[in-house]
Amino acid sequence: MHATPLEPEQAPLARITLVRVRDQHEVLLTVHHMVLDGWAVQLLVAELSEAYAAVRQGRIVSFPTDPVPFSTYAQEQAAARADGRWDKSIAYWCGALTGAASATLEPDLPGAVASGAPGAILLYGFSAEAGAGIAALAKATFATPFAIIAAAAQLVLTRAGAGPDVTVGVVTANRMTTRDQALLGYTANLCMIRGKVAETVQCRRGGECRPRRHVADVDSSSGALPRGVWGVARADPGRPRRPRAAAFELSRSDRHRSAARPQSSATLLPSPNRAARADVAMSVWETDGGYLAEVEYHTGRYRESSVLTLLHDLDRVLADGGAEPQRAVGSFDVASSAAPSAAAQAAVNSSPLVGLLPDSANWRHIVAAWTDVLGAPPAGADVNFFAVGGNSLQAPYASWRR
Repeated sequence: MHATPLEPEQAPLARITLVRVRDQHEVLLTVHHMVLDGWAVQLLVAELSEAYAAVRQGRIVSFPTDPVPFSTYAQEQAAARADGRWDKSIAYWCGALTGAASATLEPDLPGAVASGAPGAILLYGFSAEAGAGIAALAKATFATPFAIIAAAAQLVLTRAGAGPDVTVGVVTANRMTTRDQALLGYTANLCMIRGKVAETVQCRRGGECRPRRHVADVDSSSGALPRGVWGVARADPGRPRRPRAAAFELSRSDRHRSAARPQSSATLLPSPNRAARADVAMSVWETDGGYLAEVEYHTGRYRESSVLTLLHDLDRVLADGGAEPQRAVGSFDVASSAAPSAAAQAAVNSSPLVGLLPDSANWRHIVAAWTDVLGAPPAGADVNFFAVGGNSLQAPYASWRR
């Protein structure tokens, strides 16, 4: 059941399978990511657990409040866009990300860039030395542990060849109110962190181990940027183009502080995910013994050994940077190989096949929408939109203005 594809245009968009493993029962939830984000999955598991406990105890299944439909949230977001409440946020992000190029690992396999491509998950425990380094750098720079890890990832990428201007993605829950926090749906947003990495700057001075420019550090109205807002910005030809959706993504996970209600008896188990939403996506959380990471990666582009090399580089940078905060960024050596992902995208979009597209009203409409989303026309009539960086959450916004 888990391996059967989910088609977005056909119900159902979620499946639940109950299996027995020795003396325990496990529920396998298969759901399309456009329906539920990670926070919402925890809410759903909590409610399933409460309902199960009530049935076992002979109680009526009930909840303290009526749920807010996701359609209400969607309508409010549409109204905010229409009345101009997004304008300040769009202007800020356009300025902050002008000329930025998202960074990624150099692929060692021939797979194409595509959201939802075959993927695998790797669990990694950071060394005790890296944990001590995170604590030391957080104290020295007054930054959070996650900011330290994100900055160290930018250091590794720039030293691996991505250049001094490094942009990576950070996934945020985007639940700004108590009501939003109880919403069952998808509200996650991808923010872009752009760091200027100067080789002469010391870790303790902030250059890399406290990012010089963090585009999420804005006022509350800009920080609450709704999902898909970049599609609206790109539909305006007078605005700068953003980088392709981040190929390298980071997120912080509170595994010990679940969004589930306290009386929940269910426990979330490691995901058997088989799809990759980015080249490399890493979620980090704290445990009593240090820091753990769950890395989702595109198996058509990377071998497990390449992902492990990246993690080992990150581990050493955190450990050595914390032990020697005065150390300059340029003194770190890494084994990984990275590059700005925009370079490969530009090569595809500059193909001479562009002039061979059919000429019709429908094709002109497709080319205009394609250019709005990806920044350049398709390289040919048979190019796969998803294989060159597009995704299903970007496309609708290009068509809204037509």
